[in-house]
Amino acid sequence: MNQRWKIFLEQECQKEAHAGIKEYYESYGASVPACGITPEQEWMRDTRGLIFMDVSVVAEAFLHHEMRRTDESGCFPFQEAVMKQAQRLQIWRQRLPMAPWIWKR
Repeated sequence: MNQRWKIFLEQECQKEAHAGIKEYYESYGASVPACGITPEQEWMRDTRGLIFMDVSVVAEAFLHHEMRRTDESGCFPFQEAVMKQAQRLQIWRQRLPMAPWIWKR
């Protein structure tokens, strides 16, 4: 199935004129060739390079942070449970990074 999808994209979808691209250029008053512009031509026309972000930056962007108060024994509430942090890390406020897709609601 994936191989068929790849063939469809490379041989048919990317090489046929796209009405949306034509409409985009016409909305700015630019002339468009009669045969239209294909997605492949539009991709090749773009001179800006792709910028790849560091994986750790992207992972951090999707975390949710909450501040929790710790008691004197170093415990703090989290998802209907009491969590204990290490003695050397005991502070009065704890910043918790959490992935939103594992929350219990």
